[in-house]
Amino acid sequence: MPCLDGLGILDGEHFTSRASGRAGGAGLAAPGAFTGRQRELAMLTSWLDAPSSGPAVQVVTGSPGAGKPALLGILVCASHRLLRDHTRSIWERAAYAPSPQISMAAVHVRARGLADILASIASQLRLDSRGVAWSTATIVTELEELSAPPLIVIDGLDESRNVADVLTALWSVAAARRKDGAPACRLLVGTRSGRKWPDITSWIGGLSSKNVTDLDLVDPRTQAAEIREYLTTLIGTSPYAMRLAVAAAGIMVDYERRPGWGPFLVASLFGQMLLREGVPNSERDLTRLIVEVPATLPQVLDLDLSTRDESGPDLAVLRSIAWAQGDGMPLRVIQLLTRNAFAEVTQAFDSADVIDALDRVRFYLRTSVDVDGQVLYRLFHQGLVDHLRDRAGGRGERVFEVILADRPRFNGRLRWASAEPYLRRHAIDHAVEAGRVADLFEDAEYLVYGPPSAVLSYLTGNRGDSTTEDDALRRARDVYGVSLAITARAEPRERRQILQIDSARLGALALQRELTDGAADQVIRVGWVTREVAAAHVRQLGDGHMLLPDFDDEVLVRTPLTLHQGERVVVSGSSKGRLVVRSISNLDAPLRHLAVPTGPPDPVLTAATLRLPDGRVGILGGSESGRVRIWDVDSGDLLDTRSGHRGPVYASVPLDLPGAAETLRRRYE
Repeated sequence: MPCLDGLGILDGEHFTSRASGRAGGAGLAAPGAFTGRQRELAMLTSWLDAPSSGPAVQVVTGSPGAGKPALLGILVCASHRLLRDHTRSIWERAAYAPSPQISMAAVHVRARGLADILASIASQLRLDSRGVAWSTATIVTELEELSAPPLIVIDGLDESRNVADVLTALWSVAAARRKDGAPACRLLVGTRSGRKWPDITSWIGGLSSKNVTDLDLVDPRTQAAEIREYLTTLIGTSPYAMRLAVAAAGIMVDYERRPGWGPFLVASLFGQMLLREGVPNSERDLTRLIVEVPATLPQVLDLDLSTRDESGPDLAVLRSIAWAQGDGMPLRVIQLLTRNAFAEVTQAFDSADVIDALDRVRFYLRTSVDVDGQVLYRLFHQGLVDHLRDRAGGRGERVFEVILADRPRFNGRLRWASAEPYLRRHAIDHAVEAGRVADLFEDAEYLVYGPPSAVLSYLTGNRGDSTTEDDALRRARDVYGVSLAITARAEPRERRQILQIDSARLGALALQRELTDGAADQVIRVGWVTREVAAAHVRQLGDGHMLLPDFDDEVLVRTPLTLHQGERVVVSGSSKGRLVVRSISNLDAPLRHLAVPTGPPDPVLTAATLRLPDGRVGILGGSESGRVRIWDVDSGDLLDTRSGHRGPVYASVPLDLPGAAETLRRRYE
């Protein structure tokens, strides 16, 4: 069996375990238990097998536990060329299964940021990054040039780190077109929708009904038959098992009993509990179990826990793991939270108790391995996470305090250099849930050792009002962004030195001292800098360039230019493809906005002036997609667009050649 994550499939086990239909995952040796959803499976299989017809986008939605991941899992296992043979025991039980796809990418986006998602898609499709980080624009450009449109499967859109950013990227990807006007890819998305996710709900609402498969709309009689078949697959076909399956199916699909919950998750957990506790073998046991049949996830969890020792740590362990971030939480952190955040006052659990409890609740869990070899644990379904968090009340702040309190310290400060990978990677996530982000950014050492992707995920997605934003957040955003192109790629030792210099440039002397005092192997001490930066004009977003007043997206280039009659201006090019011209004497008031190209946003990376053939002054802009555009600076009109450059255009130099205005484009290597 190939390593799924080695294929670039983020959380690849998600698709195989969900397709298997067995809670907690039963591996590839056990036969698949997937049943039902035949109409939906037939429709999506037909769509996959006819790439030249039908809509470019298909969305599968429904309540938690309605069976979205299982449906997508079957489709991914059967259609992925590297998974198909290895997962045959899982998908061959399904009534329909698609043929292998020529090219595809599958990503489970739970707790993932946009950068990780784009990198996974690019890796699986073997796109050439040409040495630059992937962005939506570069992905779109590469997709448009592929010989055949690939299939891209996204599951868990509602669980991604920044839903709005990911949704915007998916919109651009779905809108991409090849030279012949055909879609550049096909997109299959699994997500919850509803009031909690207004952006997703609005997006789905704008699609045709032909683009949407809503598992909550399945006929109850059909669903009851599917649940009955699924339960008998799990617990057997003895007379008592059959009678229990019939009764349970009727209860689980009764919407009045299960508002907000899909029946397949409940049936899966109930079936696994019966396998552990025993299938009824008497009329008395059958009658008791029919009375206890759960219709919602809270009910099935309560029923399961009622069979366990109430004084044991099982519930506290599950509640602790419900706060796991990313791929999961290591044993040490689970032990800390179980003892110090979720155990009752009268309970005292040691490490061995927690280990034993993990074994007892293992079918609720998924595991993976961290970079340092530690096993990571997380709950296998987001519905369990939501329920256990709600049941425990608002414990996010306590979780944050417990995790940080146990870390090594030096002179009263956390020693981030020796903190375990989970803490460095997810301290920001726990801080956000605790409402304590300012506390984290007050620690200069976190800016040094916190993963740039995690730091930027917060700083770029939370642009507080400058009049109310906490000083620590403003300071972190400003300083981190001055030299971000270097800072984000540097190792901690070099990152500290860069931040020291940029703190001095911004006049953030307190932060500069903290960075200096925190170094164990200090190699520089900044006494002065060659130039200062006005903090009022440094607002870090996205790829780290400066945000000028009233310009609300990422500024990727800011170039001083001289126009006709000697007028000095600053031209700002943004991540959304906008160009704005400002007078050098008054940056707060734009002189003019240049026309924005149609289509997906195409970030502008370079700007220069050139003399047009009729004597007017034009502005030459190079973009991330490799396109070069020319604008009339007086009217703001877009005059011309040229393509053909492979990769982003980082620099453009206008040359005066006989007869015409030409450009020499140089790609930065």
